[in-house]
Amino acid sequence: MNSILVIQRTKDRRLVNHADLLGNLTLHFPSIPVQVFSDAAMPSSIQEVWQMFYNASIIIGPHGMGFANMMASRPGTMLIEYLPWNKPVMCFGKMSQALGIQYHGMMYSKEDRHDTTLTAQIEKTVELLQMVL
Repeated sequence: MNSILVIQRTKDRRLVNHADLLGNLTLHFPSIPVQVFSDAAMPSSIQEVWQMFYNASIIIGPHGMGFANMMASRPGTMLIEYLPWNKPVMCFGKMSQALGIQYHGMMYSKEDRHDTTLTAQIEKTVELLQMVL
């Protein structure tokens, strides 16, 4: 099964436009199920978590440890990571490369602080997905 998996952080690095991101993904890609992996309601087992990542053909979210679960993803999966403009951390880019995952880093706004709330670049995200899907 192919799906779009959106990682939701509810504390630090929370996307203020998370609902808008989900709405736009559903609107522009109606034939692809959109799932949310949230730190507020974690699945009850690691098997459930890894099944979500295995089933995802696209993974989207702000920089954070949730991306470590990409170890369960299939080669060819696309990962879009929202990164801080002032100090991008490329550990998940390197991990993606080692696992055969297509990595795309997107900087979030200069007005956002890495440790608080962030704004996803929804238009650029949709444009990128439209080019590759």
